[in-house]
Amino acid sequence: MNRLTHGCRSERTVLPFEDPAEWEFTLQSWTSAYNPQDPTAATLVFETARAHWIFQRNQQRLDETESGLPPDAIEWTEYHIKRYNNFSRYKTTAERGFYRAFNNLEAYYKRQADRTAQAEKARAEMAKIHMQWLKKKAETAATSAQGVWCPLCANGNDLCARQWVQVVANQQGECITAYGPTNEQLVARAAESDQPPEFVTRIISFVNGVPPAYEWAYPNDIQRYEQTVGMQQFTYSGWLQQIEAEKVAGDGHVAPYITALLAESP
Repeated sequence: MNRLTHGCRSERTVLPFEDPAEWEFTLQSWTSAYNPQDPTAATLVFETARAHWIFQRNQQRLDETESGLPPDAIEWTEYHIKRYNNFSRYKTTAERGFYRAFNNLEAYYKRQADRTAQAEKARAEMAKIHMQWLKKKAETAATSAQGVWCPLCANGNDLCARQWVQVVANQQGECITAYGPTNEQLVARAAESDQPPEFVTRIISFVNGVPPAYEWAYPNDIQRYEQTVGMQQFTYSGWLQQIEAEKVAGDGHVAPYITALLAESP
C-alpha cells in the first residue's frame, strides 16, 4: 500500500480508487486469448495480465503528471522536474515488467507448440513404421502358408479366409463398420466350396482411430486418434458363433472375442 496517492509502487493488484471489474475484464481478456491448459500457463497468463494492468496504471499516472505541468518547460520548477522524472521512471519500470512477462508467456507457448509439432511428427512416423510392419507380417504369413483361402476367389483347396473390416468414426465418436466380404457372402462362398476354410482372419482397419464403440480392444492413446489396424482370428466354426453373437447385438459392429488382438504400436 506504499504511496497510495499514486499507487505506482504498490504491491496490490487493485487499489481502492481502481475498478475491480476493469481488472477482471483485463484478466479475462488475456485468459481468453491464451486459453491456458496447465498451471504453468495459467500462472504466466495471470502475471502478464497483472503486468499489463500495472503498466496501464503507471502510464495513466505519467499522463496525469504531464497534463499538470506548466505548458512552457522554462517555467518548470525543481519539484516539477523531480515529479516528472519519478513517474517516467515508474512507467519505464512497469513497461519493462510487462514485456518481460509477455515474452515469458510467448516463449512458453512456443515451446509447447514445438513439442506438440514434434509429438505429431513422431506419432505419424510411428504409425508409418507400424503399418509397414503389418504389411510385411501379412506378406510373410501368406507365403509361409500352404494355401490361403481367398473369399474373392473360389479356391476350395485353401485353408484360411480373410475378412476385411473398415471402421470409420466421426468427431462425435459415432462410427460405421463395413465388411468385405460381408458375413453372408463369406458363408455363401464357403458353402459353395468343396472344402470350407479351416480358419477365418479378420483385418480391422480403424481409419480415424479406435472409437468408443471399440473400447473393448483396449487401445492406447495413440491408437484412439491415429489410423490403427487390429486383428481377430477364429476357427471357421468359431467365426460362425462370433457372427451369430454380433447379429444378436444388432449394432453392426465387430464384437469382442477372447482371441481378438489389437495390433501393438511400436
